[in-house]
Amino acid sequence: QQQQQQQRVLQIFQGLEWDKLMYPVLVEQVWLVQVLNRWWVRNGDDILSTVNLYYQYKYYLLQPDMLLLQCWLAAAPPQDTIPMFLAAFGGTPLLLAAGAIDHPYQPHALLSQLSDQYTKVGIEAGLRLLVMLLRDRTTAGQSQRKRCRTLLLHWLAVSDLSYTQLVDKLPQDLQNEPQLIEDVLSEIAVFRQPAMGAAGYYCLKREQWTHWDPHFLYYTTPALQRALTRASDLADYKPSW
Repeated sequence: QQQQQQQRVLQIFQGLEWDKLMYPVLVEQVWLVQVLNRWWVRNGDDILSTVNLYYQYKYYLLQPDMLLLQCWLAAAPPQDTIPMFLAAFGGTPLLLAAGAIDHPYQPHALLSQLSDQYTKVGIEAGLRLLVMLLRDRTTAGQSQRKRCRTLLLHWLAVSDLSYTQLVDKLPQDLQNEPQLIEDVLSEIAVFRQPAMGAAGYYCLKREQWTHWDPHFLYYTTPALQRALTRASDLADYKPSW
């Protein structure tokens, strides 16, 4: 019966008009790349505040978008999804050169072509987002315990944090599981007792860095840079590239 239900859901997914459904989400993601790279300077800091809200309330705004993108990549044929995805970030010249497409992709790229220096940044951002979407399992599919472990580990990779700070970084369903949080923290982190009026905090155990993934879905660029620095300093991490 469960297999039949899964088959029905898959049929529904495959029957959706994914191109029309995903185009607004791709527009949004390209727009985020543009804003974060300061290409909307005439709009002042207000537009950055909007982007900050998107990442601040990630479990209500960013995560549903990522889940929708993952469903699209899983349900629609890859020969359709990947070209559309990369073309949105300005990757049409690369797709043509690789023989992945034989004519400019429609709709047109949301960023200008490869000769434009900005588009190179867009393609890099698009490829990185694609890798994150393909690797991530926190939006769906993970058990509650494994999801809690993944999230806590990757936030502790950015900085040492107090219990309250860590809880604030979790989605609401996990915030309501204090025993689970404490159990996971006892496995992956060491608690440093408060001293000199400062609050106590958790730091990631050295051996847990082997489970750290720089393609964590919820990292902003600054958070990723801090995590990479700490990984290099604390765990002798060396990027595969």
